[in-house]
Amino acid sequence: MARQLLSRSAVLETLQELIRTPSVNPSLAPGEAHGEEAIAKVARNWLTAKGVRSWLEEAAVGRPNVVAEAGKDKGTALVFCAHLDTVGTAGMTIPPFEPKVEGNRVFGRGSYDMKGSAAAVMSAAAALAHANILGRVLYRLGGR
Repeated sequence: MARQLLSRSAVLETLQELIRTPSVNPSLAPGEAHGEEAIAKVARNWLTAKGVRSWLEEAAVGRPNVVAEAGKDKGTALVFCAHLDTVGTAGMTIPPFEPKVEGNRVFGRGSYDMKGSAAAVMSAAAALAHANILGRVLYRLGGR
């Protein structure tokens, strides 16, 4: 199961879903002010569906973080963080929320900074949720 969750196609599918979900930071582009609520719910629902214990924590009104964990309470803890918010879309020459794959590259708002990393972290969380690891792995996905 872990191999499937970490496959190129599975991580790419997760990344594309994140790109499709606008998450423009309202403090960076007030006119586009999507915020992170919608994408936080997408990420939490994805993690929950994959068997990862996850929940939302309100960092600011309408701007929750996703927190998740895998493993046991005893032992060392490792924490992964990724942000889900993006800069604005002004000046983009492609549709910002329509992921496009060309070769080994994915285009769309946030694909590189840092929804690609968020997709990798989410996939790792799902794989580790089904592994018998000592210690805990914690994940925080949210705004900057």
